[in-house]
Amino acid sequence: MAPPPPVTADPAAWGWRAALRKVTGGLVTLRPGREEARHRQAEVAVRQHLGGSRLVMVANPKGGAQVSTTALMLAHTFATLRGGPVVAWDNNEARGTLAQRAEVTTPDTHVWHLLGAADQLTAVGTAGDLTHYLRSQPTRAEVLASDTDPARMQQIGPAQCGRIWLLLSRYFGLTIMDTGNNVRTPAWQWAAHLANQLVVPITLEPDVAHSAAWMLDHLTTRRPDLVAGAVTVVGPAAAAASPKVREQMLAYFARRTALVVEVPFDPQLAGGRPIVHARISDTSRRAWVSAAAAVADRLASRPGPRPDELQPPTPPHANTEIQHETSSPPASEPQPRSDDGHTSVTETPIRKAQ
Repeated sequence: MAPPPPVTADPAAWGWRAALRKVTGGLVTLRPGREEARHRQAEVAVRQHLGGSRLVMVANPKGGAQVSTTALMLAHTFATLRGGPVVAWDNNEARGTLAQRAEVTTPDTHVWHLLGAADQLTAVGTAGDLTHYLRSQPTRAEVLASDTDPARMQQIGPAQCGRIWLLLSRYFGLTIMDTGNNVRTPAWQWAAHLANQLVVPITLEPDVAHSAAWMLDHLTTRRPDLVAGAVTVVGPAAAAASPKVREQMLAYFARRTALVVEVPFDPQLAGGRPIVHARISDTSRRAWVSAAAAVADRLASRPGPRPDELQPPTPPHANTEIQHETSSPPASEPQPRSDDGHTSVTETPIRKAQ
């Protein structure tokens, strides 16, 4: 059976090519231009098979680096194009802002409510039971909020992260994690240890870029594979950088990480207000598809083993939480691929320097 034609073979839906087809009643039909073709290919990349439950860590220790915005927009984009199940998890050790940026803010539950039901959910829980603790968005993305109790002094640690991940990974193929600002906290270190993919949000401002560079140095001593395969997402800055500074910053992150993708300013994403995904501009939406495609490309380049391909398991530890906290990535997990000629559909505007 012949494969279906590529998405670039369909008639153009953008710009003058689409207008010409409309005014001629279909007598003149043109294929999409370069930008539209690349966008269609990026959508295909977002939908590609990833396999298993994958954990994407979105991190930059600098406040105001658009970490929550990036995590939420990636979750929206993946959920919209893949149809779910995708969850955005605010893994701040105390209170984070991810849930505040979500369009739907109910139910008023968070990670500690979920942890309180962890035993029941593990034993007899269903995907429907889990939704009591998640905030379902119009895009079909789910949001797990961080702690909102101002009187609580206890912080989320590795044991709690392990229990949450055990539950989420049962029902969600893709988890996008918003991390806190302190790389030395146990929750942040747990995320860095277990993540399959790193996304580094930056703006072209010196303090934001320096913070991201310091974080990459920190991670290089522990997870050099995570740094080498990272995707840098460049968001809009409050003030435009000079051409020279811009060139230097972009070149630096092109050398340090696998891919660099830029996203434009969008008033729906600015100001810390809830993000209404349906009101985002087409230009912004397409840029975030490119960013999500870059993440999907990297995840697909490191496929996880199928359960039936694994060796017989060793006897389980008595404490599942500790196992999650201390387990190392499987020895059989492929290392990041070198630049062997593979070209991502999201290679523009910047590829990793040779």
